[in-house]
Amino acid sequence: MTGSPESVTATERCKFLKLFDFPNASCDAEEGSLDRIEDCISFLLGKAQQRVMRRAKESLSEHDVTPAQYAALCVLWEQDGRTGAELGGRLVIDSATMTGVIDRLERSSLVERKPDDSDRRIYRLYLTKRGRALQAPLNGVMANLNDEVAELLGRDTERFYRMLRAMGLPK
Repeated sequence: MTGSPESVTATERCKFLKLFDFPNASCDAEEGSLDRIEDCISFLLGKAQQRVMRRAKESLSEHDVTPAQYAALCVLWEQDGRTGAELGGRLVIDSATMTGVIDRLERSSLVERKPDDSDRRIYRLYLTKRGRALQAPLNGVMANLNDEVAELLGRDTERFYRMLRAMGLPK
């Protein structure tokens, strides 16, 4: 799918559908027609997301970490000592959900909360020794998952990632 999302052809859309193993997706439907659920982008992206998340959960479960916890750990591996609000902002997760993720990370002894030096109302999150030690194994697990998806996508992998970033990341 080259160019902007507006310039995607019906053929490219069909190829996208086939990449995610939806062989029954109707590629002959008229532009804008939704005769079947398999022609709905929301349905297709949801099913692809379910498939990838199922593999991520399976892979990360060996280390008792969820995909949301992995994402939070990644941000802390980049820069330790962030606040929950900073994590939530970076991951585009609401504060209630982020608090639950942090609580579980803390209970698992992967992070610890410490009061901010200049503002006692703010707590900063710091990786524990165990949290730091998981960086290599968890990144390896997720690199393997990325490789599985890349194998499925073939030469369209980079283009697919660009499309997902354009659709999924805040501007």
